[in-house]
Amino acid sequence: MLGNNRDYLWPEDHILFEKFDLGLMLMDEKGQISFINKPGEAILGSPHTSTAQYFSSEILSILKNNIPPKGKKQNFLGPLGIGNKDIWAKIASAEGERTSRWIAVLFFSLPTPEKWPLAFEGAMSSISFHKKNDPRQDWKPRYSFGDIIGQSQPLQEVKLKAARIAKSSSTIMILGESGTGKELFAHAIHRESPRAKQPFIRVACSSVPSELLEAELFGYDPGSFTGADRKGRSGKFELANKGTIFLDEIGDMSLEMQSKLLRVLQEKEVVRIGGIKPIPVDFRLITATNKDLGKLVTDGQFRMDLYFRLNVLQLRIPPLRDRKSDLPLLIRFFQDKWAEKYGRTIRTQLHPKLTVFFKKYSWPGNIRELMNILEWICTLHEKEDENVIGFRDLPPYLVSVYREENKGEIFSLEGRRRKAEKEAILDVLNLTQGNKTKAAKMFGIQRSTLYEKMKKYGIE
Repeated sequence: MLGNNRDYLWPEDHILFEKFDLGLMLMDEKGQISFINKPGEAILGSPHTSTAQYFSSEILSILKNNIPPKGKKQNFLGPLGIGNKDIWAKIASAEGERTSRWIAVLFFSLPTPEKWPLAFEGAMSSISFHKKNDPRQDWKPRYSFGDIIGQSQPLQEVKLKAARIAKSSSTIMILGESGTGKELFAHAIHRESPRAKQPFIRVACSSVPSELLEAELFGYDPGSFTGADRKGRSGKFELANKGTIFLDEIGDMSLEMQSKLLRVLQEKEVVRIGGIKPIPVDFRLITATNKDLGKLVTDGQFRMDLYFRLNVLQLRIPPLRDRKSDLPLLIRFFQDKWAEKYGRTIRTQLHPKLTVFFKKYSWPGNIRELMNILEWICTLHEKEDENVIGFRDLPPYLVSVYREENKGEIFSLEGRRRKAEKEAILDVLNLTQGNKTKAAKMFGIQRSTLYEKMKKYGIE
């Protein structure tokens, strides 16, 4: 470890930070490092002391005078070269109990660059800082059904179904791929439920190490374990009393914790770690997963009795590839969001070739991937006076996907001719602002011929 100054952390957080798979480094505004967890030391390598000091100075030089206000997050989109590694990081600023300011840096090294945009989301949400005030008052839903963007039929159908089941008190299981917006639906369901004025408690089961999840959910009495709060602590189920508890990524819960969760669902009471007195709890449970729980049951990785307890009402969120008609609305929404956050000029128009690519792309990371791509564009594009977004504005991994998908055309003579003709049509349509009659005249061909070629190349 670097230094022994723990003023930057609350005692109960020491244990949690050491359990991260991600590296965590804490430093002040001058770049002095007070804490690096063990995974962080492993990522930085040996000797980590000098490497970490270089790492912190590089981060400060990038932040310059734009250190995030307390409680705010800032993407550092890297990669930052440490030796032969590319390290990606997420930066936040906050206050400690006895110190005025510090900077937290979550960092990690990924083997393939196409994975890092998806790794950012939710990284900082793994850190849970102690609150001096009533812990229940901060647990309010942030989203409504109006915040779920899109007008496609698949999305409208699931929103209508969600609004209906929100009125009941039954347990809900939300299914869907990573990045589809499952948590947004959970927020909106609670907001429309009879429990709307009560707390909405969220727990990401994969973010909390399994050995700490029991304390997170059920709480603990004073002196239960080394480093525990002297006064004890309420668990998330106690905080959710009369309200809703949302267990995200439920498929990542260990079998041992599944057994303990099943007991809470059956008895509607919890027993804190180190305690002997059952505490009655009244809550509505919403769970979410991107995994096939039925298969996990068959493979012996998920309890069948718990599965049927959770799968009372089911809501399946469609992936972005099944609702591509929502792309223009989503793109405009995220452009406005990031432009406002970073004080940049809004660029609303995609290059026609990029529009075609976005419609063909499978979007494995769904809405989250689109959101990160547009943040990348807003953060890194250099010419704000341009009103067209092109391939040069995209993250490198996405450019590589495009090249891979089109390499057959790129390297054949016929492919080159087709590619040149398609690009010429797109360029002229862009020049005529989509006026096909004018475009046909500029090419010296009949409009029907132009339509045939557009259909041939998949141009809408």
